[in-house]
Parts: sequence; structure tokens; C-alpha cells
Amino acid sequence: MGLARILCPVDMSEPSRRAFDCARALAEDQQAELIVLHVVDTTLWTGLAVDAMRSLSDARRNALSDELEWWVARRAGDAVPIRTEVREGPVRAVILDAVSELSIDLIVMATHGRSGFERFVLGSVTEKVLRRVPCPVLTVPSHAEAIVRPGGRGRIVCATDGSELSKPALARARALAESRRAPLSVISVVAWPEGESPSSLPEQVLNVRRRLEEQAAVMLAQLVEGWESRPDLVVRFGKPGRQIVAYAAQVQAELIVVGVSGRGALDRMLLGATAHEVVRDAPCPVLCVPADAG
Repeated sequence: MGLARILCPVDMSEPSRRAFDCARALAEDQQAELIVLHVVDTTLWTGLAVDAMRSLSDARRNALSDELEWWVARRAGDAVPIRTEVREGPVRAVILDAVSELSIDLIVMATHGRSGFERFVLGSVTEKVLRRVPCPVLTVPSHAEAIVRPGGRGRIVCATDGSELSKPALARARALAESRRAPLSVISVVAWPEGESPSSLPEQVLNVRRRLEEQAAVMLAQLVEGWESRPDLVVRFGKPGRQIVAYAAQVQAELIVVGVSGRGALDRMLLGATAHEVVRDAPCPVLCVPADAG
């Protein structure tokens, strides 16, 4: 994947530990530098009359730095270089500044965390970061049954609709599968009413369904034409987010890869509904790749 620098924001909670484990695994596989960031959101402090007082004392900063280094040392090996940083300010803004300042190639973060770190709740920090960053973001749900491990060869599932906007996600999924020597499934979901059995459909409607399935299969075949290692191609019917999550659970995927829209004023005001549902309900980490990530 060409990763040189990975950023992992943590609040030192159990969910962020799982995110750190994933970040460390990818850093080891990619021989990338891992930067572990802890943010103290001083804007949440109350009862302070003077804005200038809303900053960490040197003693508190040093104590937090020591705590973060100890937290990382308990989980880190010697396989990759790891740097720890403590910064202060609004969490999203600090993360975005770090991405730009440090030339980050990938962010790995939990979707939930403890209060006091503006909580990594979907719809808050995680989604705000996804809307704004130019690099891919690996989200790690606290309920994930699987996490990315060093040298792991668990199945990778990439969702695509065949559009130009989804091609960067497919390219990342392919590169990751090849570097990890992992099996890859490429899935396309045809939007269709849930719970409708094909056997109960009128012949005319069934013909439409068959035609849509054939079109999706041809589209997938064209996307992977010329690949040396051919992935499994899957067509499903139903609600896209739900079907992607269900398939990933069925094949015990280690990772899901999805595309998110570009960073324009309109198309990133809200994270796409499908990506939002996948990130929220996935049984494993989800790699969200912006359309303009290249």
C-alpha cells in the first residue's frame, strides 16, 4: 500500500487498544512508522474564566506523556518504530493538523471510546475526520470479532459500485491483499427490497432481477480484468450496507474496504449512507478510502 507513516489517535481505553493493535500490525507489515497520538481537549474544560488558562501545565503534560509511553510499551514490540505525542485542543482539528504536518498516509482509530476525549462515537470525531481527511481511515469497532494482525491472511472484502469514485478503494484492497497474501472478495450489491424471495416474484420482475445480476457480474469481471490473482466476485441483492456487513460476517472477513465520496462542500457534508452503515455495524475493521485519495 506504500504506507510510510500511520497515525493512531488513542484515549488509552479498551476500544483504542484494539485500534492500536491494528495500527501496529499494519505498520509491521508495511514497515511504516507508527505515531500514537493522545489529545487533551481543553475546550471541554469548564469553570475557567481566562482562555489562556485552558492549557496543560508542564507537569501534567509530562505525566500524560509518561502514561502514554507506558501504555504503548505494554503492547508494542520492536518490529516497528513508534513515536508518541500528547497534544491539546479540539480533537478533530488536532488530528487533521497532525495528518497535514506529519504527512500521514493512514489513520487508524476506534469508533468508540471513553468520555473526556470527545468520545470516539460514530457521528462525532470518527465521522468528522472521515469527512475531512485526504488519506484513508481504518475504523476499528469495539465489537469487532476480528482485528488486523501482523502477517495475517484473513479475507479482505471490498465493496464497489463500479464507479470511478470507488476505484481507489478497489486499488487499495488489491494492494493490501497482495502484500498480505490474503484472499480478496469484491462485492457489488444491487439495491432491492429486503426479504423478497426470487421464487415468489412474477416472471417479468424476475427477468429484471436476472438482468441486473448479469450486469453487475459483467461490471465486476471488467474491474478485475488482467489481474494476476483473481478475487472472488460476489453479487448480492438488498440494502447495500446491510448486505456488505452480512457477507463479511459470513466469510469471517478480517477487513472491509469501502469508498467514501470526495471532499467537496456538498458530497462530504454527510458520510455516505452505505459507508456509514458498514462502519457502524461491521464485524471487523473497515478501511474507508476517499475518492480523491489516489
